[in-house]
Amino acid sequence: LADALLSDPEVLILDEPTGGLDPGQRQEVLELVARLRGRRTVMLSSHVLAEVEQICSRVAIIQGGRLLADGTKEELLASAGRLGEVALGVAGGVAGGVAGGVAGSGDGELARLTAWLRERGLEPRPDGRPGCVVVRLAADADGPPLLAAAVAAGLPVQRFEPLTRSLQQIYLDLTTRPPAGDTTRPPAGDTTRPPAGDRTRPAAGEGAAAS
Repeated sequence: LADALLSDPEVLILDEPTGGLDPGQRQEVLELVARLRGRRTVMLSSHVLAEVEQICSRVAIIQGGRLLADGTKEELLASAGRLGEVALGVAGGVAGGVAGGVAGSGDGELARLTAWLRERGLEPRPDGRPGCVVVRLAADADGPPLLAAAVAAGLPVQRFEPLTRSLQQIYLDLTTRPPAGDTTRPPAGDTTRPPAGDRTRPAAGEGAAAS
């Protein structure tokens, strides 16, 4: 890295710059790369997506020579990262108010919220946090009207949070999902091996996140 910086390049391409480093050294390298932002263009190739999230302002996900996604972290999380689900929390609820899809007794406002959501055709499930459940919406645009209706119904909603996936979850989804019209992979149950020298499938580890 020091050798690459000696010539003060306008564009710096780094391939797994923290590979083989201990945690302290890794952090030092990441901080150095972050300080270069705004002074030169830095392209970082890494499979450690936590590092990409920490220092990169823009992310591209590439597999087999195909660009699967490109944008700022915020753009990716707002599009590919959206789950189409929201978490709702109420005051007075207790953890475990929805067990096995059935509202428990004595859980107060959480039971009211669960019943109200089911009346609207939604299927609440446990969120893991006290007083919270998660529901899947038909569209992201359904979120604000749902919140307004809950408040109008007198439910003491204290949390309304659209859920997103992490960058790692987005990466795994995009790189393990077969592309539309892809016929290079055998159907389920087909154990036929590809002919020798067949390079139609990406090599192991070929997918990478770069920014």
